[in-house]
Amino acid sequence: MEKRPRWIGYCILALALAGCKDQATPLPSPPAEEEATVAPARDTPSDRAIPEESDGVVLFSELLLAAPDNNNVEFIELYNAGTRPVDLNGWSLWYQLGSGQAEKLVHAWEEPADVPGYGHYLLARAGQEIGLIGDAEYDIALFETKGGLALRDAAGETVDNLGWGDAPEGFFNGRAAAVPEKGVSLERWPGGEAGNGTDSGDNRADFSPAGPNPQNSGSDITPIPGGRLTLSVQIPASVEPGSEVEAVVEVQNLTGAAVHELQVSVP
Repeated sequence: MEKRPRWIGYCILALALAGCKDQATPLPSPPAEEEATVAPARDTPSDRAIPEESDGVVLFSELLLAAPDNNNVEFIELYNAGTRPVDLNGWSLWYQLGSGQAEKLVHAWEEPADVPGYGHYLLARAGQEIGLIGDAEYDIALFETKGGLALRDAAGETVDNLGWGDAPEGFFNGRAAAVPEKGVSLERWPGGEAGNGTDSGDNRADFSPAGPNPQNSGSDITPIPGGRLTLSVQIPASVEPGSEVEAVVEVQNLTGAAVHELQVSVP
């Protein structure tokens, strides 16, 4: 996992009514003949009332198995469908290619790692460029046409599964998701700005092909609830020792009213 360095600098505080977007480099688009496999644009929520507080629920939200020209370009994305953050410390992620084959440990969390409420957590394949820095890395190749993932909590209980193609028993929910084309990811509904909270207990129903859109724990929460102030901080991914960098702190005012005497502390 890439850790953000200490930095010396100053913050620019902007009180904004519009959200900021991640400046991620888009992944290669699939060939033209594969465009028909990509699901149509997903709906975004029209009602953004303040949600009731709810326990965090971590689910698989997006999976990319290969780019058109590079089978090693992969990422696994998680989503917290609750409002309270979830600490992954002690959790583990497992992969199995086929029934009867040995499970492989993809990643084990051995220190605190929060998935924010309505936020994401990104695991990136080590050494591969996916357009966004991963919160953690893994170095096990996922087979494109079949396999399954299991997310287990600190007690070893399975929290969620995601299987595709001829997935092994115990590594998918309901029915396994259809195998996507290269360069196309599997994304949990509803997707995009509406978040990834649909969970019917059936991978094939809950996931559909989509253009890759990796999101990490620093990405905007989705959906953005109304009636609140939201805070985001943008700093460089790395900085030379002793140098100064600029950090941009942005506060979104979604309360519908003027906010006075606002204070933001950035340690």
